[in-house]
Amino acid sequence: MNSPGDSQSSLESLVDFLHPHFPGQVVILGAGNRLRRDDRAGIEFIAKLKEKWCADTSPENFETKRLLVDAGEFPEDWFIRILDLKPEVLIVVDAVDIQAEPGSVAILDAEDLPESLCFSTHRLPLKRLLKLWEENGSKTMVIAIQPESIDFGEELSPRVEMGINTLIKLMPPLNSVTSSFFKN
Repeated sequence: MNSPGDSQSSLESLVDFLHPHFPGQVVILGAGNRLRRDDRAGIEFIAKLKEKWCADTSPENFETKRLLVDAGEFPEDWFIRILDLKPEVLIVVDAVDIQAEPGSVAILDAEDLPESLCFSTHRLPLKRLLKLWEENGSKTMVIAIQPESIDFGEELSPRVEMGINTLIKLMPPLNSVTSSFFKN
C-alpha cells in the first residue's frame, strides 16, 4: 500500500486527472454489489458524482472527456467496452479491505491490491483486470473505500457514506467539460 507521502501525490494525481483542463479521456468506473451494504460504495460514489457533474448534460452527447460507469458487481463485463473507448486514465472505485477504519479512502495502483480480495464480489480479481487495461495503454488507479459491513442489506453504513460524501466534496467541478453516465 502507498506510504503517507505517496497518498498525497496519489490524491494530487487523481485531482489532476479529473480537472477540466486535463485533455485526455477519463473513465470512472464504480463497482459493487447493491445488496451487500458497504460493498455498494463504488456505485454509490458514481451516483453522487453523477449528481455533481451531470445535472445539465445531455445523454445524447457522446463526445465526452469524462465517462461515469456504474458497473455493478461485474466490472469485467465492461472490459471490452472500455478498451474500445481508449481512455487515457481509468479510475475504479470499489470497496476494498485496506485494513483501516470504515469509510477510510486510499488511492492505490494495481500493484498495491492483493491478487484476490478476501470478500471480493467480482468474478475476475480487480488487480488482474486493472493490469489488462494497463497493458492496453490506460493509466489505472483505484479509489479504495474501507467497508464496515458487507452483510446483506441495501443501506450504506454511516461511516462509509460519510467517507463517500467527503470524497465527492474533493472532486473538482467539471464546468466546461462534458460527461456521460452509463449503467449496467
